[in-house]
Amino acid sequence: MNREINKYDYIKSLAIILVVIGHITRLYRPDLHPEVDTKYFEIVTRSIYLFHMPLFMTLSGIFYGMKVKKYTIDIQCFILNKVRRLLIPYITTSLILAPILLYIKPSSDTGLFVEIIDNAFLFKDTRHLWFILALFQIFAIQILFDKYKIPIFATFIFSLSIGIIYKVCFQGYAEFACFHMALQYWPYFVFGNIVIKKEYIGHINILIPCGLLPILLIVRHISSIELIRSICEYTIAIIIVSGLLFSADRINTDKTSKLFKQIILLISDMSFSIYLFHIPVLFFFHQLSLNCHIHIMIILICLLIFSIIIPLIMGYSCRKMRCEFMIGELNGRIRALSV
Repeated sequence: MNREINKYDYIKSLAIILVVIGHITRLYRPDLHPEVDTKYFEIVTRSIYLFHMPLFMTLSGIFYGMKVKKYTIDIQCFILNKVRRLLIPYITTSLILAPILLYIKPSSDTGLFVEIIDNAFLFKDTRHLWFILALFQIFAIQILFDKYKIPIFATFIFSLSIGIIYKVCFQGYAEFACFHMALQYWPYFVFGNIVIKKEYIGHINILIPCGLLPILLIVRHISSIELIRSICEYTIAIIIVSGLLFSADRINTDKTSKLFKQIILLISDMSFSIYLFHIPVLFFFHQLSLNCHIHIMIILICLLIFSIIIPLIMGYSCRKMRCEFMIGELNGRIRALSV
């Protein structure tokens, strides 16, 4: 790596590792593994799912805010860029995932493969790729709000209201192309935009909101009122994400070993590749592990290692073979033409 490490590299690396761990532990639930005591896996899964995708969406908002802060963005070029960086990787990863799904669900029905491909191109049954579709739509919405200079705090209040209203009143609607996920996760993207524009994270006392977490978690758990649960969910996620950003601000990179920095940089730079490819890898090796009589913890560790290292290799191979379009990157020729 030829660049200096920064605080966001630590956060991105943590976020993608949490995503992989969450998807691994989610596979070990009672309906899939009745032979395993899954209660601890369920606790890990629920804990990670409180904030891991809000964290990713907040980071996306931060990086978007950095770009908007420095450059004047042309909407048409911006959208075309996001088509190349998000929708094309969505399609290529869906094609990679299709044979893995066939391997998991062996069938002599040739229509199953066609159904899997149709689902991908019709934006149905998107699995982990929902994030890509939702993020694309959030970019499209946010760029319009910025074009008309809607104040960032007004945008946040509006997006948060939309997210809560959807959760309370319209669950199950607007699911085409994961638009419902875009509505629910847009507030986190705007929050990331606020973080970078207002630069306030380093100036708040994070201990006070963190102290509210146990109360919010209890209220969310016992409440049967969807409005209260939704407000608690957004508040919990934003507090945890703020705490992680606050902690990243205080990392002393001078005291971090060179090897550790290189690993963090590698995972950070290839985080999108890991996100794209970890599910096909995880599904494949999980299916293989079903016939192995090995201690469950060894299987989990192997799944974690394989689900990070193999996607890293796949992403690196895409770069070497000039197939960067598969991982949302622009090759040298296209980059030169787009400057």
